[in-house]
Amino acid sequence: MRKLLLTSLLLFMVTNFWSQTPLNCQQTPPKEHVLKQMRQLQEENAKSTEIKVFPIVFHVLHEFGSENIADAQIQDALLWLNKDFQAMNPDIVDVIPPFDTIIGTTNFEFRLATIDPQGNPTNGIDRIFTSLTNNANDASKINTWDPAKYINVWVVKSIEEDGISGFTDNPFNSDSLCNPGIVMINDYVGTIGTGFSAVKHFLSHEMGHYFGLFHLTENVGVPQGNNDCAYSDGIFDTPHQTSLYACFQGFNTCNDSLYLESLNYWGYDAPDNEENFLAVNYCSRMFTKQQSVLMRSVAESPLYGRDQLWTEANLIATGTLDSTTFLPIASAEFLPQLRTVCVNDSVRLLPEMSNNTAQYSWVFPGGSPSSSNLVSPKVAYANPGFYDISLTVTTPTGTDNFTFQNAVYVAGNWPDFVGPTLQDFDTLPIWWIPQSSLDNFNYFELLSTNGTNNSGCYRLHNPLVEELGCPTIDQLTSKKDYLISPAFDLTNTSNVSVSFDYAFGTDETTSGSIAEKLIVYTSRDCGKTWMQRKQVTDTALVTAFATVGSDFEPTANQWKTATFNYTTNALDSKTRFRFEFQASNHSNHLYLDNFRIDGVLSLTDLESANVVIAPNPIQSGEVLHVQTSNESASIQFDLFDLSGKLVHSVVQTANNTTSWNIPIPVKAGLYIARIQQGNTMFTQKICVE
Repeated sequence: MRKLLLTSLLLFMVTNFWSQTPLNCQQTPPKEHVLKQMRQLQEENAKSTEIKVFPIVFHVLHEFGSENIADAQIQDALLWLNKDFQAMNPDIVDVIPPFDTIIGTTNFEFRLATIDPQGNPTNGIDRIFTSLTNNANDASKINTWDPAKYINVWVVKSIEEDGISGFTDNPFNSDSLCNPGIVMINDYVGTIGTGFSAVKHFLSHEMGHYFGLFHLTENVGVPQGNNDCAYSDGIFDTPHQTSLYACFQGFNTCNDSLYLESLNYWGYDAPDNEENFLAVNYCSRMFTKQQSVLMRSVAESPLYGRDQLWTEANLIATGTLDSTTFLPIASAEFLPQLRTVCVNDSVRLLPEMSNNTAQYSWVFPGGSPSSSNLVSPKVAYANPGFYDISLTVTTPTGTDNFTFQNAVYVAGNWPDFVGPTLQDFDTLPIWWIPQSSLDNFNYFELLSTNGTNNSGCYRLHNPLVEELGCPTIDQLTSKKDYLISPAFDLTNTSNVSVSFDYAFGTDETTSGSIAEKLIVYTSRDCGKTWMQRKQVTDTALVTAFATVGSDFEPTANQWKTATFNYTTNALDSKTRFRFEFQASNHSNHLYLDNFRIDGVLSLTDLESANVVIAPNPIQSGEVLHVQTSNESASIQFDLFDLSGKLVHSVVQTANNTTSWNIPIPVKAGLYIARIQQGNTMFTQKICVE
């Protein structure tokens, strides 16, 4: 009995939670001229009642996380959508009087397209790897399929406006002149996977907006809105009501006898229609007859851009004339869960398409295992270096292959540099690692010119993005690119200060309107985890005005320097730094140069690096003594001033000795000495008196 009571209490708490939580979607209320159009459409009534079929495509915007919902979850959402629009949903029997007598049967059927706009086979699910899945807005409506032929639905991880679960282009408002369709958070799609039963009708709610319906309540200021009884949704048979966000069946929040249209239809003060799909709560289960009439009228009218969707010619062109069996389309794109790891660390592979009916064939050259048939396997590497990974996916509809070159970088269990250093990107080898997203046209590249002294630097190439007003899949907005440093042993370096020079051009230079960000992170575990250390944004990031499409090359006075302090500890034996740049459609090229780590290196660190430099300080014109532990390799000695300019360079050939004498013919000042011998490099501050 106690268990039964606890179960009942839990059920009550869950039900009460969803009944009190608003189902929020972004929708502008109808203006007076819209209400007149809606009244006219209802008075004329739709001339047809037969089933109308509509092609639909789901664009799943993802970063290989849970937002990359499975095919089955989309099919489940579509199942409920079709039941709702044909008044066949099981919970419709629970509609209370007087609304059980005015249930509308819209008779729409939505089918996943089987032919894409290029005439290729499709399953109506378009998966796109993009950071636009985060904080989605109108710019996230990418890769739109012709809206005159397909209903476009974009599934995302989150929406920009807090508290919003979805938003739709209502044909009466014409809020978006391009890319009309529906945007929904992934966990409001269907009842399985990331979805849940309480939101099974949310797609029907948004599709109602797509065909011209408005909320039953004003709901201007989300979540509460004005809740004004004088508000009208433009539908004759939906009583006036305010939003309680609760399932109080039979509750009456407005006096309908005060409003002529409602009184003419009902003849009395009708209760609230809380079970309507356009109410903002979780107990919806019906459209009214007049809502169905309006939606069919919108679908048939040439004024609202929906009248070609259901024509026989379009159903043939989109492969939706006949109901077809769902077949997954093979897609072999994938992403390693980590792009940088240590030797023998495992990497999980995340396929874009996760379908247990498909066959997966992974190949891991140099890895353990060397191959796998699992959907999402793990692989480890015993030796440092870059590794390619290949995947072949086979379904009944065909086969797809994808090889990800340099998919994973495996770092050795040693640092590349010890103590303070200057990385000026002038002298090979340069052990920095550029990383870009899949299908990303912008990338970090090493240049031999364009640096602070027209020397070496890294450039993030941001290509031309034409401002056409409508978002495209190739836009730069929200794209992220990375540049990862070698590993530095800073365990015995104190008072660490990190600095770098940068130049960035954009055609948007007004404070508050600059969307780009340059962020620096550190990792002490080969890139498993990253911690933010520095962020450069707004006008601090911009060094030059550069129009979109121009080829920005910075001049000497178009550089800035950023600096931050870094507190070291015993875990900093292989510390890496990562630059992340978040672009926008206003971005031009970004340049990075002269990455510096300054600090005080203890004697024990000098000894562990097997390098001795003396004397320090040194008199100008005297000889600097350098001692290393390797007698069989030449050394290169470079001396830089604090601006990063090379002021002296000497190459000493191997001569079976570990001692080297190097003249210092520079004027008094503070310098950075860099000694490279074989695959090791060491830097140290030198004071010349």
